[in-house]
Amino acid sequence: MHNGERSELVRCMIDVGSQASYISEELAVKLGCPLQAPKTTYKVKTCIGVQEKNYRAATSDIIFTPTASAHHCFLVDPEMSLEYEIPGVTSLVQFLRAQGVRLADSFFSHSTNDVIGGFECLLGADIIGAIKPMRSVDLGTGTAFEVQDGLILFGSLEHLFSIESLGIRETDESVSARERRLVEEFSNEVELRDGKYFVRVPFYDSVTKVPGNHDIALATMKKVRNKLAKRDLADSYTAVFEQQLRDGIIEEVDYNKPSTNQRVFIPHHPVVKTDAQTTTKIRPVFNCSLKIGDRPSLNEACFRGVDLLNDLVTLLMKFRTNKHILLADIEKAFLQIYLKYEEDKDKFCFLWETDDGLKMYRFRTILFGLNLPNVADMLTRGLSAKEFHKKLAVWCHGPDWLGDHPEQWPKSPLHCLSEEGKVMVELQQHHQQVEINTEAQTPATQIILSIKDFSSLRRLHGVTARVFHFVNVLKHREADAKEQATHYWLKVMQENAFTEEISYLQDKQENKRVWMMADPPHLIKRLRNNLLDRGVRTKNGAVLDRELMREMIAIDGNAEYRLLHKLHLQTHVEANKLKVSGLARQKVRPAMQLLSASSALALSRYMDKEEEARLLRIVDDGFDVLNSGHPGDTKPLRRGYSAGPEQEAALSALAEEAATLRIGAARHLYPFQKGILVTVQSVRGLLADIRERCGADTYILTRHLSQDRLESFFGMVRGCGGSNLNPTPTEAKSRLRLLTILILTQHGVSPLRKDARAPIAPAGADAALTDEALAVQVSELYEECDDEDRDQLPEEIEVLVPEPAVEVDIIEDDEDIAEMEALLEEASCCRAHPSSTSGAVDKETGVTASDSAMAHVAGYVARKQGPSLGAPSAFAEDLPVQALWTRLRSVGGLTIPTQEFPIKFRQMDAEFCTQHAMHPDGLSRQPGVIRDTIKMLRDKHPDLSGDVVRTFGRVRTFIRLRNVNGERRMESLAKREKRKKTGFTK
Repeated sequence: MHNGERSELVRCMIDVGSQASYISEELAVKLGCPLQAPKTTYKVKTCIGVQEKNYRAATSDIIFTPTASAHHCFLVDPEMSLEYEIPGVTSLVQFLRAQGVRLADSFFSHSTNDVIGGFECLLGADIIGAIKPMRSVDLGTGTAFEVQDGLILFGSLEHLFSIESLGIRETDESVSARERRLVEEFSNEVELRDGKYFVRVPFYDSVTKVPGNHDIALATMKKVRNKLAKRDLADSYTAVFEQQLRDGIIEEVDYNKPSTNQRVFIPHHPVVKTDAQTTTKIRPVFNCSLKIGDRPSLNEACFRGVDLLNDLVTLLMKFRTNKHILLADIEKAFLQIYLKYEEDKDKFCFLWETDDGLKMYRFRTILFGLNLPNVADMLTRGLSAKEFHKKLAVWCHGPDWLGDHPEQWPKSPLHCLSEEGKVMVELQQHHQQVEINTEAQTPATQIILSIKDFSSLRRLHGVTARVFHFVNVLKHREADAKEQATHYWLKVMQENAFTEEISYLQDKQENKRVWMMADPPHLIKRLRNNLLDRGVRTKNGAVLDRELMREMIAIDGNAEYRLLHKLHLQTHVEANKLKVSGLARQKVRPAMQLLSASSALALSRYMDKEEEARLLRIVDDGFDVLNSGHPGDTKPLRRGYSAGPEQEAALSALAEEAATLRIGAARHLYPFQKGILVTVQSVRGLLADIRERCGADTYILTRHLSQDRLESFFGMVRGCGGSNLNPTPTEAKSRLRLLTILILTQHGVSPLRKDARAPIAPAGADAALTDEALAVQVSELYEECDDEDRDQLPEEIEVLVPEPAVEVDIIEDDEDIAEMEALLEEASCCRAHPSSTSGAVDKETGVTASDSAMAHVAGYVARKQGPSLGAPSAFAEDLPVQALWTRLRSVGGLTIPTQEFPIKFRQMDAEFCTQHAMHPDGLSRQPGVIRDTIKMLRDKHPDLSGDVVRTFGRVRTFIRLRNVNGERRMESLAKREKRKKTGFTK
C-alpha cells in the first residue's frame, strides 16, 4: 500500500461477503494517514444481527499487481485481529511449491506452522473488482483465485491437489480386472526389433468363436471385382495391394496351404473419389464389424482399450496460460507397428483376384480402422499419465526462471538443435535487436493457414472453421465457426486486393470526405422485423408491437371493402404462419406498407393511438426523403433531397426518434438505429460536398444511393438459371454474357405464359379456385384492356393470363394504374361476405371503416365520367362525410365522389351481389361473367357512361374473385396446420 512517500508490503485477506474494506490502526499509522478525523457510526449487519460501530476513514493507494491498482477509502479498525489455525496448511503449501504451483501470497514462504496471521487489511466486495485480471479456477477439488502473480487459495483445502481433480485417475473403476490384465499382458508383449515395434493383439477369449467368413469374403470380392471391371478401375484397385505388398504392410499366403491357426477372412470394398484435388483416387475399406448370427465380429472380440487421459479438455484448458504450444505427431504410426505372432496375422486375411488368379493376403501390421486400443498412443506416449501429472506445473507454467528478467535466464548451448535450427535462432535474435519503424504499417489480419497447403476452397474453409470452433470452445464463446471462417478469409482477400482503398480509408485526414451510408430499404425492413419480434417503445412510452399491428389490420372487421387494402395479416404481421419468416422477412415492400402514412392515419382516427401514429408518420416522412427518386414526384418529400425546410424537419425527426427508440427490454441502440443516424448525417454531408462543386441548386435522388439496383442485377443473373439460384463463377460469367447479348439485341424475357385456358371448376366445388381457373377469370378482365393498358397492368395479373382478344379503352394514365394496383391488392385480403359493412368507427365523423373504403373505391369509379360524378381532392368542395379518409390520404390527385354517387355505387354493389347470390361463394363460375355484369348494369343504369359501368364491373368482379380465393387459401392453411398437429391416421 502506498500513501504519499510511504509504502508498506501488506498481507490482505479477501472477504467477498463484506461490503466495505478495512485496515488496521497500526497500518494507518505506518502509512501516515491522519487519524484526527471524527468517527462515523456504521451499522454492521451479520448473520447473527446488526451492530453499530464507529470507524474513521483513511484513503490510500493499493497496488495488487504491476498492472492492477486502486485509490480507495478504507475503514480503520483499531481492533483488527485476523489469525486462524488451519491444520495441514504448511504441508499443503510445501507440496504445491514442489509441484510448481505459484502462490500470490509471499508470506507463506516465512510460515513455520499451521497458523495463518499477520493480516493488516481486509478487502471487501467494494474493491475486489479492481484486482484485474482475476478469475476463479479449479485447483484440485477446491477453488483458487488466479491473479498475475499466482494463485490465491480459496475454499476447502482438503485434497486440494489430488490427481483425480485433474481428470486423471490411477485406476478406472469402469475397467474390469480382466481388462486390466489384458492391458498388462499387452504392455509386457511389446518388443522393439530393428527399430520396429512388435505387439500382440489383445483379443478376448471369444475370438475363437469368430467365424472364418471365407465364403462371404469370396462372394463380396467377386462382386466388387465385377463392378470395378465395368468402371475400368480393377487395375487401379490391384495396384493399391501391390504397393502395400512392396511396403511390407501385407504379405501373400499360399491359398491352398492349410494353417494350424484360425483364419478370419475380412470382406473389403473400394472407396472411389474422382475430384481433382484428391491424391488417392481409390482405396480399400475392410469390414471388421461383419457379424453372422450370435457369433461375435472381429471388432467385438478385440479389447478396445482404456482411456489413458480421462479428461483431455481439462488439460487443454491449462495450455491457455501460455503463448506457445509444441505439438508433435508420428508419420504413419500404425503402419510402423507390426504383428508379433502368426496366429494374429491369420486373423486379418483377405482375398483378391488378379490376372494370375485368386490370391490370399494377410496383414503384417496393425490394420488401421480395427477396433483396437490406440496402440501407437500406448507405445509412443513417452511418459505415463502419472508421470505427466508430476511435471504438470512445468508443462502448464514453465520453469520458475521464466518469471525473472530475461537477462537473468540461464544460458547454455542448445545441443538439441540442428545446424539449420541454430542459424534460425541467431537470425531471430538479430531480428529482435533491429529497430523497426512501424508508424507507417497498417495492422493486417494474422494468417493462420497457408492457402498453398489446400487443394480446394472448400477444404480451406472447413479447416479454418475447425480452428475457430476450437478457439470458441476454449474461450467459452458461442459463435458460428463457419461464418467466422468466411468473414476471416473475406477480410484477408480484401486486405490483399484492396490495399490502396483500405489505406485511404484508414488515413485520418481532415480534408478527406468519405460518407458511409446504410441501405434505407433494409433499415426500414429491420425496424419492421424488430417491431414484430420484440416490440418498440417510443420516448413517450408508447409501445408498438405485433398485437397492435394485428388490431390495426382488423379495423375493417368482416367487411369486403377495406381501408388498409394493402395490408394483410399473413403477409405483414404473422411470423409464425407462412409469411414474415425466412425469405419473406427480406422483402422491403411489406415493411414500407406496414409502416406507412395510411397506417398512421388508421391508428389516429380509428384506434385513438396518437403517439403510435406519430412514430409511423415520422418513419414514413423520413424514409420518403431517403428514398426520393424523381424531382417531380407528387409527394414533396420525395422530390429529390435538396435540404428544404420540410425535408430537414423530416430527417431531424427521424434521427431523434431513432436515437430514443428502444427495442423490447434493451437499453442500447440496435445496429439499424445506428444505421439511421449515420445515414442521415452522411446524406446531409454528401449534399453539402456536392453543392460546393456543383452549385446551390443541386439535389440528390437518394433512391440511387441504395443497393436495390445491384440486387436487381444479381436477381437477373440468378434468374437466368431457372431453379439453379446459386451459380458458380463460371455459370455467373456465362449468364452475364447472355444478359449482355439480350440487351444489345433489344430482346427481353416476357413474363406472359402462353398457356391454353384451363378447364373451369364445377359450380359446386368446395375446393379453392385453382391457378388455372383463376387465370380463366382474370383473362376476361384482361380482355377488357387495350394494348397500352396491358403494358401498365400489375405484373401479378400479366403472369396469369393468355394473349387478349378484345380491346377496350379503360385505363387512362399512370395515376389510374397506381390506384388500380392498390385496389387489386385490396382484394387479396378480403375474407368477409361481400355485402357486409362493419369495422371500427372514425372518432370524429362516426363513419365505419368499410363505408370510408367503399367511398374511396366509388371515387376511383367516378373519375371515369368526369366532374359530374366527382372531382380531384384538391378542387372538391362538396365533400361526403364518407370520403373524409380519401381527402386525408390524398395529396391532391385522388377523386372525391359527389354526395349522390356513393348512394348510386352502393345500389350497383347490391345488384352485383344479387346477380351472384345463387352461386357458390357468391361468385359465378360461368364464362363471360364480367360481360354479363356490365350488360346488366347498363340496362339498369342508362344514365351512367359506359366507362363507369365497365370500370365498376371489372373492379368489383376481380375483388370478389380474389376474396373467394383468399378464403379458400385460409381454409387450406387451417387444415394443413391441423394435420401437422394431429398427424395422419388410417
